[in-house]
Amino acid sequence: MTPAASGAADFDLPYPDARHAPAPTAARLATLDGARLALVDNTRMSVSPYSAIAQALERVLRHGALTRFGYNLMACTRDQLREFAATVATARPQGVVIGLAESGITQPTVSLAIELERAGLPTVTLCSDPGVQLARSYAAELMPGLPLVDLGIRPHDTPAEAAAAVAAHAPAVARALTAPPAAGDALELFPDAAEVRRRWAQAAALPAGFGAMAFMQASAAFHLGDGLPLVPPVRGLVEAMLQRAGCPADDAPIPPLPPGGHPVTVRLAAVNAVMAGCEPEQFEVVLAALRAMGQPAFRLHQAAITTHPSATMILASGPAAARAGIASGAGCLGLGHRANLAVSRAVNLCLINVLRSIPGRTDLGTQGSVAELGICFADTACGDWPALHEVLAGPGRSTVTVHRCATPHNLMDHRSRTPESLADGLAAAATSIAANNAYCPAELLVILCPDHAGILQRAGWSRARLQDWIWRRARNPRRLLEGRGLSPTWPEAFRELDPVPVCHRPEDILIAVAGGAGPQSQVAVPWGLSRAVTTVL
Repeated sequence: MTPAASGAADFDLPYPDARHAPAPTAARLATLDGARLALVDNTRMSVSPYSAIAQALERVLRHGALTRFGYNLMACTRDQLREFAATVATARPQGVVIGLAESGITQPTVSLAIELERAGLPTVTLCSDPGVQLARSYAAELMPGLPLVDLGIRPHDTPAEAAAAVAAHAPAVARALTAPPAAGDALELFPDAAEVRRRWAQAAALPAGFGAMAFMQASAAFHLGDGLPLVPPVRGLVEAMLQRAGCPADDAPIPPLPPGGHPVTVRLAAVNAVMAGCEPEQFEVVLAALRAMGQPAFRLHQAAITTHPSATMILASGPAAARAGIASGAGCLGLGHRANLAVSRAVNLCLINVLRSIPGRTDLGTQGSVAELGICFADTACGDWPALHEVLAGPGRSTVTVHRCATPHNLMDHRSRTPESLADGLAAAATSIAANNAYCPAELLVILCPDHAGILQRAGWSRARLQDWIWRRARNPRRLLEGRGLSPTWPEAFRELDPVPVCHRPEDILIAVAGGAGPQSQVAVPWGLSRAVTTVL
């Protein structure tokens, strides 16, 4: 098919054409005088300067009885949010105030507000950046008019400034509980399908180079894509991709998740894989990565919008990686390896185009990272160490592991001749009081170059011995962790440990061998709020 022959009907959309049926908000109160209200602290109002918000709200809302609830929404599933909404309802409040929708806790907070409104409780959600645009867009998609009040405060504000912001916005809070809500200012998450197809058809009618540029410009205008050139998803290419799926087109590797609230189906994954430049042979790895990311342990609903500059690293191991042409040798985490980049890019396009995690808008990344464009590679057997798929699944099988992590940290070690010296360097690369895993322990991914793997193997070290060595040494002094970073999510066994490990157990250190000649290995430090998940093929 040539561009000149393409028409609007020849394109498949990379996002769901269906829309949510808007849910109505609850009936509002006639007056706050004598009203029984509930104040829900999602944990943000328990920390300075936000601690002043709760105190100020109590003064503002003392029109009648006020019941306070505290609940950590960060790790909640949808079922748990419904259960907490039911708990709030048992106190029989007539209205609810929730705070604070900010940063990564924005989505579950807005989800709770929607559940409360569906239960018939008028609710107002207090917001602050980063997160206001995300809250507005998510609410507009599922429940237009859901009351949100932007307090306009920042984490570095003083308690007095936070209290003053509450006082200034007190009338808006009262109106949100008593007046019929109006639709707010929000980004329309899903563009008009007819308009997208019209613009794409115009691009397809242009000469080759001009058409490619126009297609990219038209996609960017609708917040579709990652900023790089895209392959037009003409139907023939999409159907060729689907023929390699091995499952129905309406299967959903990723369930409905915010901000967009729609599932990532196999068909939508195929469209985005085409746009990313994938070949059909690579689609099984794309689907395997999406299935792993769709597991609850990966916590994609927050990983996709976090302020942290993390990326989803995809490690393919075994025959599926070979069929897809995914490189494991020199430079495999970098440029020039089309399969590696296309697979990772396809996954990321699903997050942007289907989930609508749009950088700078509904994706809250503070600075972001070039790693978000894509990290995908294969590992290899080395000496007497089998490739990772044999460790995780056994000979003849394939595995695809997804790991949400920061840009891998390099270990430059030209001089170590003993496994102890080399392992100490790896432990140091995994340890920092500035990293998320100091407060939220999770898996480490150690990517050994063949030269470094050889040092360990010649000394008779096994994977298990290296895992244990790193686990015992990758630790931070407790005194340096106090009063900084996130609130720790340490297991009970860590409460008395000093220094504190950066992962739960030695088995949480995944060790792969990849790359070419040279004494450079890498350590991928986790985002920390999700677990690495593996799909077995």
